[in-house]
Amino acid sequence: MDPAPPALVNGCKLDRNDAGAFILDVFGKNLKPEADIKVGPITPKKVKAREPDPSFPGAFLRLTLKGGICGGLPGSIVITNPPAVPGGPTTPSQPFACTERCSTN
Repeated sequence: MDPAPPALVNGCKLDRNDAGAFILDVFGKNLKPEADIKVGPITPKKVKAREPDPSFPGAFLRLTLKGGICGGLPGSIVITNPPAVPGGPTTPSQPFACTERCSTN
């Protein structure tokens, strides 16, 4: 059985939301909000899907991550999409080196 096509991560941008919390936008193709997402060793607490990916039904071009992400930055972002069928094989994305840093002020 073939694994589901892996996510492709090709960008990241750190920002703050209106409440002042850090958020990290991750850009790429075939990004699924229910995927296993790691920013360095950290799994974000919240994931919001934005911009549907026309090439992959149910996938997105951008995910907004929130919660604990500063602990993994700078670091590698790896996204492992869920299997195509339950219990099937998965393939993690190639690690993307995100050099963003959370400021301390």
